Amino acid sequence: MNAHISSAERVAEIQAGIAEAKLDGWLFYDFRHSDPLAYRILKLDEKMLASRRWFYTSGVGRAG
Repeated sequence: MNAHISSAERVAEIQAGIAEAKLDGWLFYDFRHSDPLAYRILKLDEKMLASRRWFYTSGVGRAG
């Protein structure tokens, strides 16, 4: 993984990995920094104030 890629490029890498693994998607969820891996994987600022719950799904949208 390249440390200098943008968040959008990182999401594209994740989506490609999901498609390669033949998975439907990946759910990221956080509330008050309870999931530090989500911040690292999605390249979000780990020091930002996160007082609200958020989730992000990443998938390829393939029809089953």
